[in-house]
Amino acid sequence: MDKTKIERDSFIYNTAGGMLNAFQSVFILMAISRVLTPDDAGVFTLAYSVANLMLMIGKYGMRNFQVTDTLQKYSYRKYYISRIVTTVAMVAAGLIYVVYKRYTQPYTDEKALIIFLMCVMKAVDSVEDVYHGRYQQEGRLDIAGKCMTVHMLAIIVSYVLCICFGGSVLFATALTTGVSVIVTFITIRFADSRIGNAGINDMGAENDDTTHTLFMLLKDCFPLFFATFIGFYQINAPKYSIDSFMTGADQANFGYISMPVFFAGLVCQFLYLPVLNAMAVQYQKEEVKLLKKAVGKQSVLIFGAVLLIMIGAGILGIPFLSILYSTDLSGLKTEFYVLMLGSGALAYGNFLMSVLTIFRKQKTIMIGYLITTLAEIIAMNKAVKIYGILGGSVVFSLTAALLMVYLFMAMLVIFSKYEHEIKDRGKQ
Repeated sequence: MDKTKIERDSFIYNTAGGMLNAFQSVFILMAISRVLTPDDAGVFTLAYSVANLMLMIGKYGMRNFQVTDTLQKYSYRKYYISRIVTTVAMVAAGLIYVVYKRYTQPYTDEKALIIFLMCVMKAVDSVEDVYHGRYQQEGRLDIAGKCMTVHMLAIIVSYVLCICFGGSVLFATALTTGVSVIVTFITIRFADSRIGNAGINDMGAENDDTTHTLFMLLKDCFPLFFATFIGFYQINAPKYSIDSFMTGADQANFGYISMPVFFAGLVCQFLYLPVLNAMAVQYQKEEVKLLKKAVGKQSVLIFGAVLLIMIGAGILGIPFLSILYSTDLSGLKTEFYVLMLGSGALAYGNFLMSVLTIFRKQKTIMIGYLITTLAEIIAMNKAVKIYGILGGSVVFSLTAALLMVYLFMAMLVIFSKYEHEIKDRGKQ
């Protein structure tokens, strides 16, 4: 295919797939809020949150590492095998979670089963992601985007139809899990027929110690896994505290007003994800001026996107969400505005983490997430217990802002060292 057409399709389909992914829970909650009860909406919100947290175990923070592995330190075989290992661990962690909650909190069997099935559904996304990473490595992000678009569309349509005609979150989750497996299998077969060396049958034989190399890959990516897992926990920490101290209806309301938080992050991801591989090449070639220019350009684009989202949310946010979910959310304006401030910090922080990954500063990233998460854990339960949703919103936004500042300062220091090293070698 023509390079220009590939770049165009990469942007179009990754944007489409990302938007569907961002709005996946929105469409489903719209159906649940109109057909079922607020408690059903609360169960779905919690299940979706827990499953996506478990998905961080499955993905293991490896996608950006894989895409920026321009020197091919690890083969696709290693990325694939490691993803199977982490996905199995993800499902096991989901099972342990629901069993623990079933016997320590008043979880019904149905609620526990919904959460576990949602984890299984997201496990499919975990396996699919390693294929998409390989397509991106091969310069075919367009194919990954097309696969993601079809997959997300199938999940949304299946889940909404099941809610409308089946009248049960459990039924919808079970059936849509099956749909997800079938659609993913078909799209991967379709994509592999067009990218011969990206398929499971073309991973290439290796003479190295498989177990040792696999361990080294998991070790290299552990700080990224830790950061993404903890980062997702930070986003959803208010939900876990609300689950402990408030009602299912409160959980649903928080889910409604927190939707734009994820939307802002995903929109910004569309801006920088397509250029990560090019930035990694610039780093390897020690083209420091071009790399600094790329980081600056992406920063401006992200801040511009966040500003537009903030303005739109300030004008239309609560009225739009109230209509969308057929629920009066006017009493949660302050909470919503606080969450939106946090979403901007979170979006830019995610980009900074990607830049630090190019520099292979995983441990630096991990330290930042560890510090900020410990602070959030200390404050969150008490804040939600005393101030409810507002308390959780404030703690989340302060945590996101603190993390963004840490990552930004780390990036400045690392860029400075990188530039001085190149000057010392006389390459600039």
